[in-house]
Amino acid sequence: MRFYDIALYYEDNFYYFNKILGILLFRNRCDETKCFKLTTEIVKTNYQLILNPYLIESCDKIMGIKKIPYRARIYAKLIVLISRYSFYMACVLTMIPIIKFPSSQYAVEIFNKIYASPIQQRVLCLSSTLFIIATSKSFKKNGTAFIGVFLPSKKMHAWVIENGCNPDSSDEIWLSYQPVVAIIK
Repeated sequence: MRFYDIALYYEDNFYYFNKILGILLFRNRCDETKCFKLTTEIVKTNYQLILNPYLIESCDKIMGIKKIPYRARIYAKLIVLISRYSFYMACVLTMIPIIKFPSSQYAVEIFNKIYASPIQQRVLCLSSTLFIIATSKSFKKNGTAFIGVFLPSKKMHAWVIENGCNPDSSDEIWLSYQPVVAIIK
């Protein structure tokens, strides 16, 4: 996975995301070599969609998923468990291809069936995003994951934009968050 910093300036501080610890940090000045260096076209395109959310299309919901593969259930639970304790180790786990789905929408539907409660889905946004990154075949070509912050509270949220839409149709709170890091595979 490749991380692209998107530093935020708020109340005389620059906020940025620490990729090892998975936490938000701030400092009084910005390192110009790291701030706003969105070099790949897919990251630039998806970042522009974040800045203009009215341009984002609604994704089609995938219906008819009756049986969740056992490997997907184990993999999702493993990502949730590890991401609670170590962001770095959860990212390493996403590099191990255990199961693949054709699209991010399919991966979201599987994750939402495993963790059915809407409250769980909001709390597990990072785990869900890492699950999508790890299991979606189409994410590598067309997707960008974002981790954002709601300032001044410093609450964080993670979401995915792929093919001009957010594959998780139940995730609407991302609109309130400013991205601090973009992630591609």
